[in-house]
Amino acid sequence: MDRHKDSSNSIILIPGESSATDSPSWLTATTEHVLTRSPSSLALIIPDEASVLDIARRIADTAQTLTQERHVRTSAALLIRKNAKRADAIQAIHAIPGRIALIFEPHDVYLQSDSMTKPLWHVATEEGLPLIIVIPHSEWEELCSEERDESLPAGTTVIHMAHSVCHHEIRTHLLREAKELETFHGVTIPSETIDAAADAVPHGRDQAQPLLGTHLLDLWSARASMHGQDLVKSPESSRSGSPHLSSLVEHLRKTVRGQDEAIHTLAQQVCLGRNGLRMRADRVSSAVLLTGTTGTGKTLLAQQLASFLGTDQLIRVDMAALNSDHLSATLLGAPPGYVGSQERNGWLTTRIQETPRGVLLFDEVEKASPAIWMPLLLELLGSGTLTDFSGRTVDCRGLDVILTANIGAEEMTRNPTGFGERVDPLHATHKSVRDSMPPEVYNRLDAVVVMNTLDDIRLGAILDDCLAHAIETSAQIGYQLRISDGARERMLRQAATWPDGARRLHREIETSIFTQLLTLTPGAYRLDSGEKGGFHMNLDQ
Repeated sequence: MDRHKDSSNSIILIPGESSATDSPSWLTATTEHVLTRSPSSLALIIPDEASVLDIARRIADTAQTLTQERHVRTSAALLIRKNAKRADAIQAIHAIPGRIALIFEPHDVYLQSDSMTKPLWHVATEEGLPLIIVIPHSEWEELCSEERDESLPAGTTVIHMAHSVCHHEIRTHLLREAKELETFHGVTIPSETIDAAADAVPHGRDQAQPLLGTHLLDLWSARASMHGQDLVKSPESSRSGSPHLSSLVEHLRKTVRGQDEAIHTLAQQVCLGRNGLRMRADRVSSAVLLTGTTGTGKTLLAQQLASFLGTDQLIRVDMAALNSDHLSATLLGAPPGYVGSQERNGWLTTRIQETPRGVLLFDEVEKASPAIWMPLLLELLGSGTLTDFSGRTVDCRGLDVILTANIGAEEMTRNPTGFGERVDPLHATHKSVRDSMPPEVYNRLDAVVVMNTLDDIRLGAILDDCLAHAIETSAQIGYQLRISDGARERMLRQAATWPDGARRLHREIETSIFTQLLTLTPGAYRLDSGEKGGFHMNLDQ
């Protein structure tokens, strides 16, 4: 048959032809499922304008190319189109000898779940054949989570073609488009702006790449032309750019108190990476471990860094919740055929694609299972990439990676006793960190920053910031609030005894101040320290 003629038949056999093996990542991930010995079903979410016939041909060609030297070959694809009848499809599957890839294009994946999708899956399972269910992006988005689960066979892996197009293919296309846009708008489009357009991830009903990237380059070029600018910049580069060390330090010190050394070290590493001053290109922008006692501002420091850089969001991973090996599926998905996360939207790789120049925070890393964080950090810090269980690899070179831990906290708070040799707590903390991590991970960190313990001066500065915020919040609803010196001193003495550092200050202020205001009419009040403990709100004369 003529494989290049678009047939109107409902069932089409597509023989594979040898082709180049440089494939986009969606095709690589799909082919991996096709070539497994016991393939699971796969849902391929495609752009609405994509040709299912062309996709089937590419899958057939890639499978043929990769298995032509194997004893068991997958040399064809059987495309079952929207108008196919179940009996005809099953008959065609049984009639074709050898191993083939089944590609099903349902008329409506939810309505056809029981009538076509699952019966085809049962036949594919019996025959040991891969089943690929092709679903338009708009149809997939209209289904709620429960409907998606009901529509697909158990164990189905979901791959978003629009999220997985090969970056090299996109960039090559955009380079050609950029030349035409430069002529049309009379501007210059630098390579970093093309990279920003290529990195853009479609959301909702956005166009898929590379159409999305072309649209963005056109829009940014028009904007630059309107403002008389010769050089086209992406909004992100205009917003974040390359940070200046003194500006970043000043921003962090406004919120994070008593940690000047930690702030300077973190800011220095971030600026080195963001300004391109690294000896290796195949690595993340920066990688810093913040360790110390609870409540010293480690997580806050990462949040304020993300705020300064102008990233849309901080990518935070709560490592304390990943304390068992099987929980890795919630982070990078489950291997094909295993029960686990099948929807990619919550995977770490997807979140990185959506925020490629963000701040990636691994919070309380030491509480996670080593089987989870060790291989993850080895790849991330070693090559600047991250691969999930679907086979998708994302570029992480634009990320600032921050790890937080309480390693060495005991050494920082230990009081020396007796007449023995005094041990430097900072040196002891660094030794604890080194002993707790394999050298392959520790030696890839740019810096290990030990947060200062909160003495009265540092804790007092934090308390003053919190009280100032409480006064401002109260004023917005009609309360003029003043804190007496006695009340401040009592609150500071209490805070110094808390094991969770400054973290408890917010709760204490809500309890001591805001709950009392609930019973009072708006006006001027003064918070005083009670003679028998506690705090009292009195009219401020």
